[in-house]
Amino acid sequence: MLVTGGGRFDLASLLGEDYLGGAVRCWDLATGEKIGKTVTGHGLGVTALATVPSARGPLVLSSSGEGALVVSALASGERVAEIRGSYNGAMAAAVVGGRSLAVTGGHDSHIEVWDVPTGEAVGGPRETGGYVQTIAVTELAGRAVVLTGGEDNTLRMWDLITGRPVGEPLAGHADVIQAITLVRVDGRPVAVTEARDEPPRVWDLARAGQLGGA
Repeated sequence: MLVTGGGRFDLASLLGEDYLGGAVRCWDLATGEKIGKTVTGHGLGVTALATVPSARGPLVLSSSGEGALVVSALASGERVAEIRGSYNGAMAAAVVGGRSLAVTGGHDSHIEVWDVPTGEAVGGPRETGGYVQTIAVTELAGRAVVLTGGEDNTLRMWDLITGRPVGEPLAGHADVIQAITLVRVDGRPVAVTEARDEPPRVWDLARAGQLGGA
């Protein structure tokens, strides 16, 4: 299956209320047919999507520019919860210890962690030194770690559960980090960061250092 999120001015809005801007839809990749009900309610475009398992089946998390994180059942489109995050809607999600968690950020100088099924906050805000453009979650040395990039041009890491920083911010970019891609190389967690008008940078997360030149 494929999950998609629409922009604020979704051209499909001409087809009726079910296709408003910011809508989230699930598709059968084999047939191209839409599955379940279209999820509406975002005032602005969808900025991030994720799926997590739950006792009621897979859940879709859709974050949007106005800061709303909507949790819905993938198959039916039924809304399960709505979480108030930061404007601009950066978001990532993961399952930690059997618990589905989401991390949100945006125009505020912090990120927040949420229990997905209940919408309850987990711990307090984690300060980021500026607005957050992109969020990712990975495993490092047996623990779940949140990575953020944004206004201060650095890659930052936190323990997802405790909120404590993991090492010092990783500096090197001269502009806002706009994207983080996670890969594993020979079993080691590696992050690739991108900023405007700069070559990507590659980071060995276990060593907390950059790989190769800029």
